[in-house]
Amino acid sequence: MPLAAFPASLPAHAAADTDISVLPRIFEDDCNIAILQRHLPADIALSTQAQCQTQRPWQYSWLGSPDEAFMADLRRQLPAPDAAGPLLDDMVTIAEAIAFLFDTETVGVRLRLLNTAMCPRFHCDNLPVRMVTTYHGPGSEWLPEHAVNRAGLG
Repeated sequence: MPLAAFPASLPAHAAADTDISVLPRIFEDDCNIAILQRHLPADIALSTQAQCQTQRPWQYSWLGSPDEAFMADLRRQLPAPDAAGPLLDDMVTIAEAIAFLFDTETVGVRLRLLNTAMCPRFHCDNLPVRMVTTYHGPGSEWLPEHAVNRAGLG
């Protein structure tokens, strides 16, 4: 997502920065979103694009340590494994950062090639924290709490 997509001033319950040090802000009681603004490097964008140039829908899930086994398994599952290096490296870096941030050796990773919304309706998570990154396409939408009408959630 381009950095210009974020407003100059965010609500008090949101934190955004171009440095990874913004992520621990999610632990603050008054913060419910921490945004790491980054430009996707060209090699990762090209690696991602190679994975998206397929006729078949695909998805990948991992629950475990973000280690060599994770990398090897993901490489086997991607549609264009020969072009996967930069994307794999970035995913491992992010997974390692999340594992470090939450002091855990186990992370859950889901990678999806979507042509429709993954969550077309509002929902409530059973996870205390979710990290989302978009590698290709328009990105993810987030609404501030005051803009959410939860009446239809059940």
